[in-house]
Amino acid sequence: MSIENREFSRHYARWRIAIVFDESESKPTIHGHTHDVSLRGASVYTEHNVVSNTPVTVLLSPPIGA
Repeated sequence: MSIENREFSRHYARWRIAIVFDESESKPTIHGHTHDVSLRGASVYTEHNVVSNTPVTVLLSPPIGA
């Protein structure tokens, strides 16, 4: 059993996500889903490697009523 010393607890959440790149990179939006989320981050899965030289925008779509 592993013990995590994270500042914020992670919670299982399978939410749809979209990763949007800066216009200067001319890359298409990547879609995927979360594995877990916390107040400071999220673990996400996509079918593509996400590589960027500039900040990206991550859009989260929690289910209605969540």
